[in-house]
Amino acid sequence: MKQWIVVLIVLVIGVAGYGWWFDAPEGPAISTAQVAQPVVQEEQPTLAEPKSVESPKPPAQELDLTPFIDLQGSELGIALVRYTPNFSERIDLLLALIEEKHLGINEPLEWMVGNESYTPIWMAFEISRGTMTTAQFQRFLDLGATLQRNDYNENVIGFVMNKDILTTWYDEAGLGPEDHQGMFDQALFRGNPELAELVWEDKGGRFDQVQLSESKVQRYLRNYRNAKPANTDNLLESLKTFEYGDSMLEAFIAHQRGSIARIEMLKEYGDLILAERNDLDNAKDLERSNLVSMEEVLAEARQYFAEQAKAAN
Repeated sequence: MKQWIVVLIVLVIGVAGYGWWFDAPEGPAISTAQVAQPVVQEEQPTLAEPKSVESPKPPAQELDLTPFIDLQGSELGIALVRYTPNFSERIDLLLALIEEKHLGINEPLEWMVGNESYTPIWMAFEISRGTMTTAQFQRFLDLGATLQRNDYNENVIGFVMNKDILTTWYDEAGLGPEDHQGMFDQALFRGNPELAELVWEDKGGRFDQVQLSESKVQRYLRNYRNAKPANTDNLLESLKTFEYGDSMLEAFIAHQRGSIARIEMLKEYGDLILAERNDLDNAKDLERSNLVSMEEVLAEARQYFAEQAKAAN
């Protein structure tokens, strides 16, 4: 239970922390009907071509796996996050641990609420803040990763900004028309235009009565209008009081980027009048300014925690 709390705080901190500077709306209504068993893929799905040229995978022997071999669960996730700010490198390290047999491809790293397992591919989604490439995803599938469906994973998938990955998960996890509204709400909540387009266009959600309700639009508008400049004066000192302060802020920054992306989604899918569109444009400038301020603090926080780690060794 203690480890699960750590994972919840550090890797999903944005859900609670979203209200830190911005009054968060309540979470989307995600379908809980019939949680499926893990889907074992006998044949790997054919993914669309990557949108950008992928760099060749680094040989495992070229990566230093020593700091991670004896770590498990949340400790492994935090160690990877602190080892490098490069999201792609974090995934490559995790894949190398699997390829070198230090970690099982479907090994339960944590047990979440409802006895739901948390496996390496889901850790990869988390520590990369949803930026996994198609090629990296295919490597997980080639190694035998299963794509479970449960409430926790439906929440995590909302961060993934890659339609190839989203499409494969959507199909393999067995989501259908009854899930479209919940996943569209999830896309809006996370600020994920890739997921919104998948549900609305590719899966025909617009023909399945999926809608952006007026009440949701007004709630988001109210929150954006009430947003204030981020007060970062004492933020670094506050982060120092948390064991994982740097990781917490990094996760929150991912949500801040989603908040910015959501503005364009509201303009695209919402039935807005000119004044409301102008309010969103003004809010976007503020949200971007807040993002820059938080990224500056994150750089200082990473340096502080790195120095603390060196002093402890």
